[in-house]
Amino acid sequence: MYIKLNFTSNKQLNHIYRIVNEIINQPAIANVATLQSTATSQSWWATLLTGFDANTSEIIRTGTGTTELTSNTVSRYARNGAGPSVDDQHAWTLEFSNYDDNTKKYYIQFVNATETSYISGVRTANGLSSGTLSSLTSQDRTQVGTSVTTPGSIPSFNNSLASAPTNSQGSGTSGFTTVRTFFMYLSDNALVWCATHGTTYNVGFGNTYSLSTAYTGPFIYSQYNRFDYTNTSATNITPLLFTNWSRGIGIGFGGIADWGTVENTQYNTTSNAIAFRVFNLYNSYPSTTASFPMILQPYVSWGVGSRYSQDSALTATSAGGATITTPAYAPVIFTTASTRYPSADLKSQTFGMLPVSWRNSYYYNAGGDASTQGGWYVFNGDYYPGDEFSFGGKTYKILPTWSGYTARVGIAVPKE
Repeated sequence: MYIKLNFTSNKQLNHIYRIVNEIINQPAIANVATLQSTATSQSWWATLLTGFDANTSEIIRTGTGTTELTSNTVSRYARNGAGPSVDDQHAWTLEFSNYDDNTKKYYIQFVNATETSYISGVRTANGLSSGTLSSLTSQDRTQVGTSVTTPGSIPSFNNSLASAPTNSQGSGTSGFTTVRTFFMYLSDNALVWCATHGTTYNVGFGNTYSLSTAYTGPFIYSQYNRFDYTNTSATNITPLLFTNWSRGIGIGFGGIADWGTVENTQYNTTSNAIAFRVFNLYNSYPSTTASFPMILQPYVSWGVGSRYSQDSALTATSAGGATITTPAYAPVIFTTASTRYPSADLKSQTFGMLPVSWRNSYYYNAGGDASTQGGWYVFNGDYYPGDEFSFGGKTYKILPTWSGYTARVGIAVPKE
């Protein structure tokens, strides 16, 4: 499902969470017109859609296969705590099923870390302490946020495999309350979102980046095809690759130097420089003892084809020199304007649709392919934020990276 919600006035991020929660849980909301008619017929709290610009918004719910959104994905929105009378309190939780075993679940929760913080943090888990998310209630769509009598239920996670809330995946005080356009691609296998703040643009994007009060994201949570024989549902590995949550307020993919430097996945200090983590993996390094511990939410390198950020910058090149021991390699990300890839028939030039995979060689993990399972790609070519193009019979939207579009790198998500 592809969602673009555009507003002519500032909107709180958690209000948008409440809207998207209803879109997910009501399959009849398949376009903007049915969103508006449903809000009217169900008497939604009017503030939720105040300033909503239907003419520049989109809801497309036509995905199939790996891009489909089904009832396997569950969403619940709750008021977080009973503290001060402010409307920013929220806990929006989504439940997904492993692509290869729908009895195994994982959870992504956007929540304010404290009752008075205008910040939306994120936490992940792969189990509830009891029950199912489907059995829990959401805050009623008709309720005013500051006078909630039935706030909805916040799930209790299996804490041994859950991360604590972090202040990294939303915006700071002004950004949280000044969302103008919200983009989301959501399927049973992936969630990608970003938002612009403060000023309305017809396409939803502006020219200011690397600033959380102007642009947030893009944040990626994607399942991946498993490469390792020790990475299975039976060994309790959750096949989830996601944007590093320790990057800082509002910083998504492309935030530091995700393709321009080497990424040391074993850096022993919490780092905002590493692009991705995975939910868990095993240290599968061959050992003289049968002890292969599980590692929770480790840094991983990302790459395209055989080139990974743990080895060299993805924009780097080396001719190898005059010695046999000097490696030779070419870039897989090109930031020079007008640089293009060969077409399939080698008769013309085109842009790059680069499938993303991950690995962590230190822990002996070959990793997995996120693009094939998640349906999103790294776009490499000249573009302007919001551009659309056709590829393989699908229409894609290009979401700019945190640092903008001038490096010619974006995230391509299907509009379906």
